[in-house]
Amino acid sequence: MKSWLMKGRAMTGRVIGGRLVRTFGVASVMALLAWPLPGVAQSLLVPMDRAQENHLKAYGLTYWALEQYGEAEWLLNYRGGSFLLPDMEGLRRQAALRGITTEPVSGADIAGIRAVIADSNMETVIL
Repeated sequence: MKSWLMKGRAMTGRVIGGRLVRTFGVASVMALLAWPLPGVAQSLLVPMDRAQENHLKAYGLTYWALEQYGEAEWLLNYRGGSFLLPDMEGLRRQAALRGITTEPVSGADIAGIRAVIADSNMETVIL
């Protein structure tokens, strides 16, 4: 392993076949894997306000998500008591088949939702 100074930063790498190959530490790779991709939803919001046309079926979808994926969060008093479910292809398909309104939400959207919940008379319940 060799170190070089490039543009004021130290770079580590290995010389393989006469070429410098940059190496990353485990912490760097883990941080990259945890970074959300732009435009990619991390969760599905199942609104329970006027945007939802099938309220009873939305409860059923949440129950199905718990059985299949073991994850669901109930956002009490947020948009009528909405649900936050994992963004899985099977879950999207079930929602579409059942005629249930869902909204993809990114990590930034979730952070905003949590901020609204923290500042208001709202609560989250992990199911």
